[in-house]
Amino acid sequence: MESIIGQAGRRFAATVRDFCRDDRGVAAVEFALILPMFLLLTVGTIDVAALLYGRAALEAGARAASRKGLTGSTPNPAINRTNGASLTDITNEVKRYARGFFDITDSSRFKIYSRVIPNYTAIPEICRRFEANGTTCLPANFNDENGNGAYDGAAADSTGCTGQIVYYEISYDWTPYTPLVSYVMNGGQPIRLQAVAVVRNEPWVAAGSC
Repeated sequence: MESIIGQAGRRFAATVRDFCRDDRGVAAVEFALILPMFLLLTVGTIDVAALLYGRAALEAGARAASRKGLTGSTPNPAINRTNGASLTDITNEVKRYARGFFDITDSSRFKIYSRVIPNYTAIPEICRRFEANGTTCLPANFNDENGNGAYDGAAADSTGCTGQIVYYEISYDWTPYTPLVSYVMNGGQPIRLQAVAVVRNEPWVAAGSC
C-alpha cells in the first residue's frame, strides 16, 4: 500500500506542475510590473519637455526685453526718443512670454535684472537678495566676479542711457511636476532656468538723466 507521504508528494508535484503550466493572469502581472516604469517615463518626458519650453520662453523673453531696452518704448519711429525703455516696459515684455508657464507673481522665484556694464565681456555682480536696508548684500547672495569678497554691483536695475551696454538676465526657479523626477534632476531642489542678453542701446536724444 502506498504511503500517505507518497500520495501527498505526488499531489504536491502535480499541483506545482499545473501551476507552472497555468498562464492565466500573466498579462495582469506583466502590466503591474511595467506600469510604474511606464508612468515614470511618461511623466519624466513631460517634465523634460516643460524644462525645455521654460528655457525657450525665458530666452525669448530676454530677447524681447533687450530689444525693447535698446530701441526704447516710443512706438512712432519718426519721433526722437528722449530716454530708454522703463523697467516696467522691460518687465512687461518678459511677462508676455513667461505668462501661463511661470508664476510671474512670485518674486522669490521669478527675477529680472538689468545692469549697465563697461564692455561686452564684463559680467556684473548681481545681488540675489538684499538685506532689510536695501543696500547690504551678503556674500552668499551674489556672484563675486572680482574676488574681493564685497558686493560691488549696483543696488538697483537700470536700462542705461544712450549708447551704453546693458546686461539683461532673467531667471526662474522651476520645480518639476513629479517629486521623483525633481529628485533625479536636481536632488529635489528647484532648477534655475536662466537667460541672458547683452545689447548696446541705440543713440537717442538724451533729455536730462536716464
